[in-house]
Amino acid sequence: MFCNYCGAPNPDDAAFCRGCGRARTKAEAAPPSAPAPVPPPDVIAAAPAAPPQQNPIEPQRQPAVEPPAHNPSSGFLALFLVLLGLAVIGGLGYGISTFLDQRRAAAARDADSARALQDSVDKAGQTFHVAGAEQKAASPAAAPAVASVAAPTSPPNSAATLDFPPDPNDADAVTCDRLADHPWDPQKVGDGVSLESIDVAQALPPCGRAASSSPAKPRYQYLYGRVLEAASRFDEAMQQYASAERAGYGMADMNIGYEYQTGRGVTQNRDLAARFLTRADEAGVPNLRSVIGDLWSYDAQQYSLAKSWYEAAITRGEPQGYAGLAVLYDLGLGVDKDRVKGAELARKAAELGNINGMFWLGRHLRDGQGVERDRSAACGWFDKTARAGYAYGQLEAGRCFYTGDGGTRNHEYAFYWLIRAAQAGLPEAQEIVADMYDDGDGVAADETQAVGWYRKAAVQGDTYGMMQLGVHLRQGKGVAWSEAEAMQWFEKAARAGYAAAQSSLGAGYLAGLGQDGGQGRQDYQQAAYWFGEAAKQDEGYALVNLGVMYENGLGVPQDLDRAKQLYTQAAHSSNPAAAKVGQQYAANLSSPSSGSESQATSLARTKQSPSNADAWVAIVVGAVAIAAVTTLFGHSSSAAASSSAASDDSSVDTSSSTWTPPTDFSTSVSWPSSTPATPDPAPLHPYYPYQQWKTPNGDLTNPNIAWR
Repeated sequence: MFCNYCGAPNPDDAAFCRGCGRARTKAEAAPPSAPAPVPPPDVIAAAPAAPPQQNPIEPQRQPAVEPPAHNPSSGFLALFLVLLGLAVIGGLGYGISTFLDQRRAAAARDADSARALQDSVDKAGQTFHVAGAEQKAASPAAAPAVASVAAPTSPPNSAATLDFPPDPNDADAVTCDRLADHPWDPQKVGDGVSLESIDVAQALPPCGRAASSSPAKPRYQYLYGRVLEAASRFDEAMQQYASAERAGYGMADMNIGYEYQTGRGVTQNRDLAARFLTRADEAGVPNLRSVIGDLWSYDAQQYSLAKSWYEAAITRGEPQGYAGLAVLYDLGLGVDKDRVKGAELARKAAELGNINGMFWLGRHLRDGQGVERDRSAACGWFDKTARAGYAYGQLEAGRCFYTGDGGTRNHEYAFYWLIRAAQAGLPEAQEIVADMYDDGDGVAADETQAVGWYRKAAVQGDTYGMMQLGVHLRQGKGVAWSEAEAMQWFEKAARAGYAAAQSSLGAGYLAGLGQDGGQGRQDYQQAAYWFGEAAKQDEGYALVNLGVMYENGLGVPQDLDRAKQLYTQAAHSSNPAAAKVGQQYAANLSSPSSGSESQATSLARTKQSPSNADAWVAIVVGAVAIAAVTTLFGHSSSAAASSSAASDDSSVDTSSSTWTPPTDFSTSVSWPSSTPATPDPAPLHPYYPYQQWKTPNGDLTNPNIAWR
């Protein structure tokens, strides 16, 4: 309870205030929730009425009374009683005065002790809980915890500044600057450190102590936030950025903008990202205008705003402004498409050392868009970006060496760059690296490595990677055989529209591959459906196999004219091997009235590498012929039932070049429907040591390698 006069805290049962020594009122002395004690029933009637409450501060005024009548016999007694009363009152007053003095002194000592204790706690970085008198010391090895600060939801109205210089008098601050300064900080110590290069183990302790010092130093709160972000402790990083931002440090606004842009530590919000980045730009942080332009360039409704920011970036000397405008003009985003202007802008950015400009200029030169085609020059620009660590540049440089477009055809050099792009996560590079491992092209053949890279591409949604992973699983090549998983990957790629996978999926259903191992199923209707889907894309072997099914009535009505039509279409396929088979089958097929024997076909898989799009390898020979004989003689009731059902289906179109199934056919069969397992591939070689190899064109690591 608190005193009504001096405000000092007191125990609930105290009769006098520990601060001022005054007697406490009844309302103060008793806890509000404690009821007044009730006397026993037999004394309630005899209890005197409570006297009226008096103000303990004001003197009590006695009521007026009439003097008693004079009685001589009682005079001495009265005098004695008066003297006795005065003595008692005097002694009582002295006792009360002494008691009050003691209470005041005790209260003063308690207050002094409490203040001294709180001061020592504050200096020691401890927390002190008065109510429970609990003390908890901070760990001596850790900096005092900084109060949690919520992420800002809008920039303050006041302008930010960069005027928070390094502190050369604080050893922790000096170390923190050296280990965590941003390269764009105008007051950085040395060259600055990129976020990816921060040594978290070394920087965390000194930056944490510098950020926790008193008074607060916004610069080091910000740097501590960078270290926490490098450690992927995004929530804590945002708290540090917020503290520095509230103090007006513009560098913190930049990082808060990045966090809102990426959704790390906060909910992703493009508008807030733009507002904080704009405030940082206004504070003088360099290179941000093109960043803001990039931010708006992803919104189809804000291309004009992106253009304005790119133009503003150019006025500040940011090369990325030219590169950003080049993309807008190349693609016609918010402006009239102008390839020539796009190439000019890309060249300006490239000549200023901008990686994006170099890459974009290389694309122009490679494709001859807006400039005269010059693949050798294009490869030179791709090589520059590759050496700078740009993954897409490494991909294109690898392709240059693979095809020889730049004048130097060397698959070993190609692998050198492609493996780096694959390691960076580009599925286009991963599938080529897998092919090179699979074929021993530019690198020692390694089927296990090939499967690992196909799987890495497949899990990123690359349909070619899915297809090739399925082929290897079907054949047990470089991985344990699993027809069930192979069919799952084929189906994923097939549903994405990949014709070769549709054909391979149909082959699995047609021949019932994997039945001996309990993993497959023969289903002529499914086979006909997927062959039909692939045939729509002129997939050669799908045309041949669908023709076989029409010739034998497998899952579709028997129709020899239709079969011959499909064989003829296959004979004109772009796949030479499939075209040869189609031509042969069309020639062997007699007229419908002749009742000729059924054709046999080869169920095949495809491998369409960048250098050989029609490399087909047969995996089952004569399976359809065996299935046809079985069906015609009635030994397979399930196959016969399927054939009968298909024959009665009025939706089968015998006039078009491909079979048209019922509209709901693709969703009426659920197998296989489970998500393919995606275990980690075998350990992959991190890099192939080509940097040690020499060729007539010089060492690959030599930046002066000739691009003829």
